[in-house]
Amino acid sequence: MRSTVAKDAGSCLVTIGTRSRPTLRLVCFGHAGSGTAALRPLAARLPDAIETLAVRLPGREGRPHAVAAPARLVSELADAIDAGVDRPFALLGQSIGAWLAFAVAHELRARDRPPAHLFVLASAPPHLADPRAPLHELPGTELVAELERRYGGLPEAVLRSDDVLAHFLPILRADLRLAHSLEFVHEPALASPISALGGCDDRSLTIDALAAWKDETDAEFSLRITSGGHFLAQASPASVAGAVTEDLDRWRPA
Repeated sequence: MRSTVAKDAGSCLVTIGTRSRPTLRLVCFGHAGSGTAALRPLAARLPDAIETLAVRLPGREGRPHAVAAPARLVSELADAIDAGVDRPFALLGQSIGAWLAFAVAHELRARDRPPAHLFVLASAPPHLADPRAPLHELPGTELVAELERRYGGLPEAVLRSDDVLAHFLPILRADLRLAHSLEFVHEPALASPISALGGCDDRSLTIDALAAWKDETDAEFSLRITSGGHFLAQASPASVAGAVTEDLDRWRPA
């Protein structure tokens, strides 16, 4: 059976790495402000057994800007995965996308449809949230400067054009507000394995904070530190793809 994931502009799930006979699907949640294109370098490096889907949040690529309340958005994403993904699946989230993937993993577990694996990139778990002032509350120039200090900044293509920056900042701010508004209550640890990946040059994250994800699973946990900074799936897609492929090896055809 082929995936029933919709491909129209209003869909929240987009297939970005089509495979003819996948044994597993990887659903990816990008970093704040990103679109599905940011995850294509990773999808292109995954084996034929893994088909890649990207979550498309509101405000980009044809989706309206209206953002649902965080709990409703988590439920809608879980609905889309539950109805549209017709075989075993794993979740992968980068930066704030890791928090959203984690919330969706818990929602899917409550529906008896847990992910086969959860990958978290460049993110501490929610209970170790940054105590500094929320980024989405900063004025534009301060926000850009703080992103540079914490994460290495915005893409040059965005910074070079005032028009592009003016279009991009509201989307980025909405994503940051969403991450800040997600509510996490203490729940039993997941039964899904968790793999945490970080970049050795990521100034926003310590190894100890990344390793704290081990408390969120009763299954296997792995921690990898690779070359690169905060945006691993873009700067080091081969390293991320290698880790995903290794940890999902049991789903490859015999």
